[in-house]
Amino acid sequence: MILFIGDSFTWGQGLHYYYLTEHKGWSWEDCQKYVENNRRFEELGFDVDEFRRKNGFPYLVSKELDVPFQTPRFENGSDNQVTYNILETLGYYCTPNSIPFIVIQFSSPSRSIDNGNEPKFNTIEQHIKYQVTRISNILEVYDIDWLGISWQTEIGEILRTNYPKNHIPIEYKNLKYSSFEDNNLLDLFISTTESVQDGHFNLEGHRVIADSIINKVKSRKDLIYKIETSKKDLNDFIFGV
Repeated sequence: MILFIGDSFTWGQGLHYYYLTEHKGWSWEDCQKYVENNRRFEELGFDVDEFRRKNGFPYLVSKELDVPFQTPRFENGSDNQVTYNILETLGYYCTPNSIPFIVIQFSSPSRSIDNGNEPKFNTIEQHIKYQVTRISNILEVYDIDWLGISWQTEIGEILRTNYPKNHIPIEYKNLKYSSFEDNNLLDLFISTTESVQDGHFNLEGHRVIADSIINKVKSRKDLIYKIETSKKDLNDFIFGV
Protein backbone atom coordinates (compact mmCIF):
# COMPACT_ATOMS: atom_id res chain seq x y z
CA MET A 1 0.00 0.00 0.00
CA ILE A 2 1.24 3.48 -0.91
CA LEU A 3 0.26 6.48 1.18
CA PHE A 4 -0.30 9.83 -0.49
CA ILE A 5 -0.30 12.77 1.91
CA GLY A 6 -0.89 16.34 0.76
CA ASP A 7 -3.41 19.13 0.42
CA SER A 8 -6.18 19.93 -2.08
CA PHE A 9 -3.94 19.04 -5.03
CA THR A 10 -3.57 15.48 -3.73
CA TRP A 11 -7.28 15.32 -2.89
CA GLY A 12 -8.23 16.31 -6.44
CA GLN A 13 -9.84 19.72 -6.11
CA GLY A 14 -10.84 20.99 -9.54
CA LEU A 15 -11.70 17.64 -11.09
CA HIS A 16 -15.38 17.77 -10.14
CA TYR A 17 -16.22 20.43 -12.69
CA TYR A 18 -15.71 18.06 -15.61
CA TYR A 19 -18.15 15.50 -14.27
CA LEU A 20 -20.70 18.10 -13.20
CA THR A 21 -20.76 19.78 -16.61
CA GLU A 22 -20.66 16.59 -18.68
CA HIS A 23 -22.95 14.31 -16.65
CA LYS A 24 -25.00 16.41 -14.22
CA GLY A 25 -26.24 19.20 -16.45
CA TRP A 26 -24.32 21.93 -14.64
CA SER A 27 -22.99 24.92 -16.54
CA TRP A 28 -19.59 26.40 -15.73
CA GLU A 29 -21.49 29.38 -14.32
CA ASP A 30 -23.25 26.97 -11.92
CA CYS A 31 -19.86 25.69 -10.83
CA GLN A 32 -18.66 29.23 -10.14
CA LYS A 33 -21.74 29.97 -8.04
CA TYR A 34 -21.00 26.84 -6.02
CA VAL A 35 -17.43 27.99 -5.45
CA GLU A 36 -18.52 31.49 -4.45
CA ASN A 37 -20.90 30.09 -1.81
CA ASN A 38 -18.00 28.27 -0.12
CA ARG A 39 -19.78 24.93 -0.36
CA ARG A 40 -17.86 21.77 0.47
CA PHE A 41 -16.92 19.68 -2.56
CA GLU A 42 -17.26 16.55 -0.43
CA GLU A 43 -21.05 16.94 -0.50
CA LEU A 44 -21.52 16.63 -4.28
CA GLY A 45 -22.48 12.94 -4.25
CA PHE A 46 -20.89 9.53 -4.65
CA ASP A 47 -20.53 9.44 -8.44
CA VAL A 48 -18.98 12.91 -8.57
CA ASP A 49 -16.54 11.96 -5.82
CA GLU A 50 -15.65 8.70 -7.57
CA PHE A 51 -14.76 10.68 -10.70
CA ARG A 52 -12.53 12.89 -8.57
CA ARG A 53 -10.87 9.88 -6.95
CA LYS A 54 -10.30 7.88 -10.14
CA ASN A 55 -8.85 10.82 -12.06
CA GLY A 56 -6.53 12.10 -9.35
CA PHE A 57 -2.83 11.37 -9.52
CA PRO A 58 -2.77 9.02 -6.47
CA TYR A 59 -5.21 6.66 -8.21
CA LEU A 60 -3.42 6.90 -11.55
CA VAL A 61 -0.04 6.12 -9.97
CA SER A 62 -1.35 3.21 -7.94
CA LYS A 63 -3.20 1.70 -10.89
CA GLU A 64 -0.05 1.80 -13.03
CA LEU A 65 2.10 0.25 -10.29
CA ASP A 66 -0.64 -2.24 -9.31
CA VAL A 67 -0.39 -1.26 -5.65
CA PRO A 68 -3.34 -0.12 -3.46
CA PHE A 69 -3.24 3.41 -2.08
CA GLN A 70 -4.71 5.45 0.74
CA THR A 71 -4.87 9.16 1.49
CA PRO A 72 -5.01 9.50 5.31
CA ARG A 73 -6.33 13.04 4.97
CA PHE A 74 -9.89 12.35 3.81
CA GLU A 75 -11.08 15.96 3.47
CA ASN A 76 -10.16 18.59 0.92
CA GLY A 77 -7.21 20.76 1.92
CA SER A 78 -4.35 20.50 4.40
CA ASP A 79 -0.90 21.88 5.23
CA ASN A 80 2.59 20.68 6.11
CA GLN A 81 1.80 20.77 9.82
CA VAL A 82 -1.09 18.34 9.33
CA THR A 83 1.17 16.10 7.23
CA TYR A 84 3.63 15.98 10.10
CA ASN A 85 0.84 15.25 12.60
CA ILE A 86 -0.32 12.33 10.45
CA LEU A 87 3.21 10.94 10.30
CA GLU A 88 3.63 11.33 14.07
CA THR A 89 0.63 9.02 14.59
CA LEU A 90 1.14 6.83 11.53
CA GLY A 91 0.49 3.65 13.48
CA TYR A 92 -3.14 4.71 13.96
CA TYR A 93 -3.65 4.74 10.19
CA CYS A 94 -1.72 1.67 9.04
CA THR A 95 1.05 -0.81 9.78
CA PRO A 96 4.16 1.19 8.88
CA ASN A 97 6.29 -1.77 7.82
CA SER A 98 3.71 -2.70 5.18
CA ILE A 99 4.33 0.50 3.20
CA PRO A 100 6.96 0.41 0.42
CA PHE A 101 7.07 4.22 0.33
CA ILE A 102 5.04 7.37 0.99
CA VAL A 103 4.42 10.21 -1.46
CA ILE A 104 4.45 13.58 0.31
CA GLN A 105 2.94 16.53 -1.55
CA PHE A 106 4.23 19.60 0.25
CA SER A 107 1.75 22.43 0.63
CA SER A 108 2.41 26.16 0.80
CA PRO A 109 4.97 26.72 3.59
CA SER A 110 3.16 29.86 4.79
CA ARG A 111 0.13 27.80 5.86
CA SER A 112 2.08 26.19 8.69
CA ILE A 113 3.72 29.24 10.19
CA ASP A 114 0.95 30.33 12.57
CA ASN A 115 0.11 26.96 14.08
CA GLY A 116 2.12 27.73 17.19
CA ASN A 117 4.00 24.43 17.25
CA GLU A 118 7.25 25.51 15.62
CA PRO A 119 10.54 26.69 17.05
CA LYS A 120 11.48 30.31 16.49
CA PHE A 121 13.57 31.05 13.40
CA ASN A 122 15.56 34.05 12.31
CA THR A 123 14.53 33.79 8.66
CA ILE A 124 11.62 32.43 6.66
CA GLU A 125 14.12 30.29 4.73
CA GLN A 126 15.08 28.48 7.94
CA HIS A 127 11.44 27.83 8.73
CA ILE A 128 10.71 26.45 5.26
CA LYS A 129 13.71 24.11 5.44
CA TYR A 130 12.56 22.97 8.88
CA GLN A 131 9.19 21.90 7.48
CA VAL A 132 10.92 19.53 5.06
CA THR A 133 13.64 18.34 7.42
CA ARG A 134 11.37 17.19 10.23
CA ILE A 135 9.19 15.20 7.82
CA SER A 136 12.32 13.54 6.44
CA ASN A 137 13.59 12.85 9.96
CA ILE A 138 10.40 11.23 11.24
CA LEU A 139 10.23 8.93 8.21
CA GLU A 140 13.86 8.00 8.81
CA VAL A 141 12.85 6.89 12.32
CA TYR A 142 10.12 4.71 10.79
CA ASP A 143 12.63 3.49 8.17
CA ILE A 144 10.09 4.29 5.45
CA ASP A 145 11.16 5.59 2.05
CA TRP A 146 9.48 8.73 0.82
CA LEU A 147 9.16 10.75 -2.34
CA GLY A 148 8.40 14.47 -2.30
CA ILE A 149 6.62 16.77 -4.70
CA SER A 150 5.93 20.45 -4.05
CA TRP A 151 3.27 22.99 -4.89
CA GLN A 152 5.49 26.04 -4.42
CA THR A 153 9.01 26.70 -5.59
CA GLU A 154 10.58 27.40 -2.18
CA ILE A 155 10.13 23.80 -1.00
CA GLY A 156 10.59 22.40 -4.50
CA GLU A 157 14.10 23.85 -4.63
CA ILE A 158 14.94 22.46 -1.18
CA LEU A 159 13.84 19.02 -2.33
CA ARG A 160 15.77 19.30 -5.59
CA THR A 161 19.02 20.43 -4.01
CA ASN A 162 19.02 18.73 -0.58
CA TYR A 163 16.93 15.61 -1.22
CA PRO A 164 17.57 14.61 -4.87
CA LYS A 165 16.91 10.94 -4.06
CA ASN A 166 13.43 11.86 -2.81
CA HIS A 167 12.53 14.76 -5.07
CA ILE A 168 9.99 14.12 -7.82
CA PRO A 169 10.77 16.38 -10.76
CA ILE A 170 7.68 17.24 -12.78
CA GLU A 171 8.35 16.16 -16.34
CA TYR A 172 6.60 17.84 -19.24
CA LYS A 173 7.69 18.07 -22.87
CA ASN A 174 11.25 16.95 -22.13
CA LEU A 175 11.70 19.53 -19.38
CA LYS A 176 11.87 19.00 -15.63
CA TYR A 177 10.33 21.34 -13.07
CA SER A 178 11.04 21.49 -9.33
CA SER A 179 7.45 22.36 -8.32
CA PHE A 180 3.95 23.02 -9.61
CA GLU A 181 4.74 26.73 -9.83
CA ASP A 182 8.21 26.43 -11.33
CA ASN A 183 8.19 28.62 -14.49
CA ASN A 184 4.39 28.90 -14.14
CA LEU A 185 3.91 25.21 -14.98
CA LEU A 186 0.61 25.10 -13.07
CA ASP A 187 -0.87 27.75 -15.35
CA LEU A 188 -0.81 25.23 -18.21
CA PHE A 189 -3.03 22.76 -16.36
CA ILE A 190 -5.36 24.61 -14.00
CA SER A 191 -9.09 23.92 -13.91
CA THR A 192 -9.93 27.40 -15.13
CA THR A 193 -12.39 28.70 -17.69
CA GLU A 194 -13.82 32.14 -18.33
CA SER A 195 -16.49 31.27 -15.75
CA VAL A 196 -14.55 29.39 -13.06
CA GLN A 197 -11.29 30.44 -11.49
CA ASP A 198 -9.72 27.46 -9.73
CA GLY A 199 -5.97 27.20 -9.29
CA HIS A 200 -5.85 23.40 -9.22
CA PHE A 201 -4.94 20.77 -11.77
CA ASN A 202 -7.26 19.72 -14.56
CA LEU A 203 -7.43 16.18 -15.97
CA GLU A 204 -4.30 16.55 -18.07
CA GLY A 205 -2.41 18.05 -15.15
CA HIS A 206 -3.12 15.06 -12.93
CA ARG A 207 -1.88 12.77 -15.70
CA VAL A 208 1.36 14.78 -15.96
CA ILE A 209 1.89 14.60 -12.19
CA ALA A 210 1.08 10.88 -12.13
CA ASP A 211 3.53 10.13 -14.95
CA SER A 212 6.23 12.14 -13.19
CA ILE A 213 5.75 10.14 -9.97
CA ILE A 214 5.73 6.86 -11.87
CA ASN A 215 8.96 7.80 -13.66
CA LYS A 216 10.60 8.66 -10.35
CA VAL A 217 9.52 5.36 -8.79
CA LYS A 218 10.79 3.39 -11.78
CA SER A 219 14.13 5.19 -11.55
CA ARG A 220 14.52 3.88 -8.00
CA LYS A 221 15.39 0.19 -8.24
CA ASP A 222 15.07 -0.14 -4.47
CA LEU A 223 11.42 0.95 -4.57
CA ILE A 224 10.60 -1.34 -7.48
CA TYR A 225 12.28 -4.17 -5.60
CA LYS A 226 10.06 -3.56 -2.56
CA ILE A 227 6.92 -3.63 -4.70
CA GLU A 228 7.94 -6.74 -6.63
CA THR A 229 9.08 -8.56 -3.48
CA SER A 230 5.71 -7.96 -1.85
CA LYS A 231 3.91 -9.38 -4.88
CA LYS A 232 6.27 -12.37 -5.04
CA ASP A 233 5.73 -13.12 -1.35
CA LEU A 234 1.97 -13.17 -1.99
CA ASN A 235 2.35 -15.53 -4.97
CA ASP A 236 4.58 -17.82 -2.92
CA PHE A 237 1.95 -17.90 -0.19
CA ILE A 238 -1.00 -18.58 -2.54
CA PHE A 239 0.53 -20.78 -5.19
CA GLY A 240 3.63 -22.15 -3.51
CA VAL A 241 5.76 -20.88 -6.40
